[in-house]
Amino acid sequence: IINTYMELLQKRSDTYADTNENILRCHFFKTLFFRQFYPEGRDLGRRQGAVPNSALKDGGAVKEGYNFLKVASQTANVDVFGQDMIFLPVNFAAHWCLIVINFREKKIEYFDPQGGQGQEELTAARQWLRHAWKQKQMQTQKDNEPLEAWDEQGWRYIVWPNTLDGVPHQEDAWNCGVFLIMTAD
Repeated sequence: IINTYMELLQKRSDTYADTNENILRCHFFKTLFFRQFYPEGRDLGRRQGAVPNSALKDGGAVKEGYNFLKVASQTANVDVFGQDMIFLPVNFAAHWCLIVINFREKKIEYFDPQGGQGQEELTAARQWLRHAWKQKQMQTQKDNEPLEAWDEQGWRYIVWPNTLDGVPHQEDAWNCGVFLIMTAD
């Protein structure tokens, strides 16, 4: 259901982004995308040793298991940096969350309808973005010219508390997918 809804959102973006200023140019990755490059993710915040906020500010590394090569071909087929926003559905331990990379406002946002902190997921998304940038640079590189480094200056990493007005809040154990769709739309 989530993939189907993401496809509908993708069609809307592809169809109207160029003609309607209210529709942003977005890419909606499939539900398995995040899990393919970061299969060792958290278990709903219960795992010990979560990545601290400071790791995001200091360029922290993701835990063992991150592997960009598993999604490199999918990333190569998307103009990641030509989008206004990228949507990454995240599923661990039968719970859905959403990461939104907002290029217009230079921020990576994490939405968990149960209020999880998502530090590992934000760090993994940041690492994926760096690798996607490097991949793009290598695809367009001419005659061994040096690669341009990813500029992280001014980027913010935000975890949206589910207690804010307008942020969907899940009070049961089974509707997280619905909340992901509501947030993505």
